[in-house]
Amino acid sequence: MIKIVLLENDDFLRLFFEKEISKMGHSVICAKDGCETLNVCQREKPDLVVVDLNLPDMDGLELMRKLFKMSPTLPVILNSASRKLKNKSRGYTTRQRFENSMNIERLKDSISKAIPSEVQYTPQ
Repeated sequence: MIKIVLLENDDFLRLFFEKEISKMGHSVICAKDGCETLNVCQREKPDLVVVDLNLPDMDGLELMRKLFKMSPTLPVILNSASRKLKNKSRGYTTRQRFENSMNIERLKDSISKAIPSEVQYTPQ
């Protein structure tokens, strides 16, 4: 089972995303801010992290840089409703994916693409 850390500071979206990603057969660990996400990632060693861009305690891109210092190969999906997402995300490599949080199907597709096929899980 793939372990995913989901960072979303909006309570409604966090519960919605957790439910939808869990339906994919993945284990989802939720966080509300950047500091909590860093602590959870150190403790849990996730396979993938989904990060909100606008956080109460730090910028999502700042968090992404800190995550890559901890684990340089960790796949991260930056997920936000912000229209400025593509401008802010310039200069990042292909191991990161950028999605608009208003489209759950695109987010689920990005999660599937970010996980190597040999560890994909198909729910029964």
